[in-house]
Amino acid sequence: MPGQMIPTGIATGAAGSIFVKEVQVSVGAGLRSALPVGTLYVYTVGADIRLQIQDSTGTWQNITAAGVIPGGVLISDGTNLALYNGGGGSENFSYIKVG
Repeated sequence: MPGQMIPTGIATGAAGSIFVKEVQVSVGAGLRSALPVGTLYVYTVGADIRLQIQDSTGTWQNITAAGVIPGGVLISDGTNLALYNGGGGSENFSYIKVG
């Protein structure tokens, strides 16, 4: 039927949405913010924010250039994937946890 929805049993952020409410994070200059465990859509990334991964030696390696997130879908273990602010002021990013 038009306008009908199949119940998903998933807590949602809005009527008809299968996603939870977005989270906005502010990252201070020269700091990084680890992403929470799960599958995330990451978007509205500040111009000086880059995606980093921590390698087996404990060194943070850049995955992307500043202001660029590949495809916006990330899978995080909650520890080794972070967004780093290489700029001189606070920058924001937003994410929606989808898994």
